[in-house]
Amino acid sequence: MRLAVLADIHGNGEALRAVMADLDGRGGADRLLVLGDIVLLGPDPGEVVELLLERDALGVYGNTDCFLLATDWFAFEPRNEEAFADQALCLWALEQLDERAGAWLRALPFQRELEVGDQKVLDRTVGSVRLINPGSVGYPQGEQRTARYALLTW
Repeated sequence: MRLAVLADIHGNGEALRAVMADLDGRGGADRLLVLGDIVLLGPDPGEVVELLLERDALGVYGNTDCFLLATDWFAFEPRNEEAFADQALCLWALEQLDERAGAWLRALPFQRELEVGDQKVLDRTVGSVRLINPGSVGYPQGEQRTARYALLTW
């Protein structure tokens, strides 16, 4: 079993395509798990969700996903420049999503548990469970232009 773990795509289609190409070059994965922050802030929110849907990706809700979807931005009344900018950004991102993409994002849980063989994979657990940070696809730290992800093999 091979599980690809991606996080923080942030609407960066170019970076996600690079990760998918790298993953395919390594033999692919049986499952694709996305750890939130999927569409907001980047130029390609609709494309990102479509690419994930093509791969039957599983995901969880991230803080920017919540920021985008928890407010009715069409009815929102900004009271300062920052709120006005937030509204403009969110309205633009929402307009980039078709109905299928929006429904997929809204259906994401805040937590997801996967069974892989005799083990469980659960995001945001501490204690005796090993935590894995796959890095960021859309906003990687360190070297420029180096989208990050993890490929776990059982």
